[in-house]
Amino acid sequence: MSGHLSPRRPSGVRRARRTDIAALLPVVVAPPAARVRALRRLLASLATDVYVQLADDGSETLTGVVAVGYRRSLRHGGLVGTIDTLAALAPTGRRDEGSADTADRNLPAPAEPPQLADALLEELLACAAWRAGRRGCVALEAPGLPTRAGAVAQRAGFTTTGEPHLVLLLDRAQIPPVTNTAEPEERP
Repeated sequence: MSGHLSPRRPSGVRRARRTDIAALLPVVVAPPAARVRALRRLLASLATDVYVQLADDGSETLTGVVAVGYRRSLRHGGLVGTIDTLAALAPTGRRDEGSADTADRNLPAPAEPPQLADALLEELLACAAWRAGRRGCVALEAPGLPTRAGAVAQRAGFTTTGEPHLVLLLDRAQIPPVTNTAEPEERP
């Protein structure tokens, strides 16, 4: 690995399409019934980029995926890209062991040697950096990456901030619906 990431659009990487949804389903943690809808919405969103790496044999087989969401940041003073997903995919379309916590997912063993998967992850990181730069981002974050992907990101130049990354998963069924009142709120 280079030790410094060179933002670029690697060959064999393209924007994900709706036809890729079946191969991307294993990387979505949503309940099974909501996965397809979640992917359709994500692929259509202007606030997120999803790029896939294609197999070297010229086929449309997906070997990796990176998803980057964009938001404005007060702390960073501009637009920030956040890597939501970085994963090498086994030939079946499932996540590679080094790209996700597979202990509770019964996923297959890695499809390729770790050094090849690491090179693939670095290519996807370069693509994410290239795309974030083109969108005008001042920073690209990679919170909560699995161990192997996190190690690849650090070797590529990402640094740790020492801040914990906390996540609260919301159950939408427990959130009360927004009601529209007929009368405007009174102001003092």
